[in-house]
Amino acid sequence: MPFQKGNQYAKGNPPTKSSFKKGNIPWNKGKINIYSIKTREKMSIAHIGKEGYWKNKKRPYLWLNKIKKVTSGSFKKGHISYWKGKKRPRLSKEWREKIKNSNIGKHKGPKHPNWKGGININSQGYILIHKPQHPFCSSAGYVRRSHLVMEKMIGRYLIPEEVVHHKGTKYPLDSIENKQDDRPKNLQLFINQGEHQSFHKKLTSSQL
Repeated sequence: MPFQKGNQYAKGNPPTKSSFKKGNIPWNKGKINIYSIKTREKMSIAHIGKEGYWKNKKRPYLWLNKIKKVTSGSFKKGHISYWKGKKRPRLSKEWREKIKNSNIGKHKGPKHPNWKGGININSQGYILIHKPQHPFCSSAGYVRRSHLVMEKMIGRYLIPEEVVHHKGTKYPLDSIENKQDDRPKNLQLFINQGEHQSFHKKLTSSQL
């Protein structure tokens, strides 16, 4: 098929919707050098000295309009910020306190999206109970269940230095099952961590 002078693409007209269809096999597929040498030379020289069809014209494609809508109002190169050389107005202490306290307590306890009924397990494997009124609770309001059981046994709050030891009456000493066995007969109280460690050393030496 030789290059025709009246071809719509030679005039610079954009391709119509019916020109290319999905799955359509082009007529020149598998063909090599379909044009003669003279025709190819004419084709290479045809555009020289001619202005493009879209020069000084707005392209009607919708995606260009969408890009303009998205990018309009965004930061541009060379744009001077409104706050350049100006001092930003500081909020009053009252407003800062209102903003600070606006979210306090909104996502704590049952209001939290990950609320699991007030029972949790820490990274060491111990079971925690949500007791925000406890004097020695964590920042999230949790206390070890073993501490609560021991406090009920002795009738007072535990001092932060005191350590609750799991004896391992039913499960192996270092197992997670033993750490979660908070029955009164499986618990033992030590004054501090030093006594707790010395007790463990005696146990290991007796087992050797």
